[in-house]
Amino acid sequence: MNSLNLIQKLSRQEEQFFCRDFVSPFVENQTSIVVKVEGVVYRLRVGSLSGAGLGIFKPTSKSSAMLVREANFDEIEQYFSKLPKLHMIVVDIRDWVSVGVPLNASVVKQKIGLDGSAPVFLVKDVEIFDDIRVAFDGVNFWFVEPSFLTMDLLEQKETMRKKLNSNNLNAARVKVPKNLQVAWDVALQKRKEELEQTVEGKIQAALESTNAKLDSIVARGDIIEVKWINNSGQPYTTCVKRDDLTVVTAGICMNDGHSRFDLKSLVSVVSQGEKKNKIFRVGNNPHLGGPDDEEW
Repeated sequence: MNSLNLIQKLSRQEEQFFCRDFVSPFVENQTSIVVKVEGVVYRLRVGSLSGAGLGIFKPTSKSSAMLVREANFDEIEQYFSKLPKLHMIVVDIRDWVSVGVPLNASVVKQKIGLDGSAPVFLVKDVEIFDDIRVAFDGVNFWFVEPSFLTMDLLEQKETMRKKLNSNNLNAARVKVPKNLQVAWDVALQKRKEELEQTVEGKIQAALESTNAKLDSIVARGDIIEVKWINNSGQPYTTCVKRDDLTVVTAGICMNDGHSRFDLKSLVSVVSQGEKKNKIFRVGNNPHLGGPDDEEW
């Protein structure tokens, strides 16, 4: 078939497509959808959609479409049957869009060029580290159904989930099955990034950067009481400001005062003091509203 015939064929198929309704997945506030006609990808404007799922769309031009109704079960089955599938491990779960990594990363990279993690839309009824079947429409990945290729790893997955939610991520060392190692690495990094955006996460990051470990925190207004354990195994209690972790009460005697230190630098000072045997703990903390139940 020569080039002119190919163009004419594509033109006819394009004309036929834009004269009929079609199925497409969508998510909340999505403003465009992607369709493929004989290998050619079209992006159609759809306004701002509410809800999420698979719907029946009606073309209003060659660059726009409107949602008519939700697709039924048979229409959804038929839509996904036409798309290539792959298996992914879920590493992060959100309302409409989660994150997955391919179970067979080398094959997926060779076939579609995906290297690492990718957003997966419409994921439901799964837990982190579960494997799922995903359809690829040429641009986005869509959840099809749970998969069971790693059913024999249920116990290891549960251990991984518990470690991922532990207070001390530096201590979150766990024996990870080889085919879940990439998923674990990505999930662990995302969890660290998420924690660093919270007060607890910032405290934990400050301590871990100096090889200390968070024991507990108690928030009292703008003051955070932090109980932590140094790498020597010695426990300390320090009060810091919520906004920038500036030390309010160090819990040890400091000749130069507390205010010029933040939590991270205080831990370094304590470590140096321990080596020289020059740590002197002090008494009541005025920011906690009364006597302490320990001497510090």
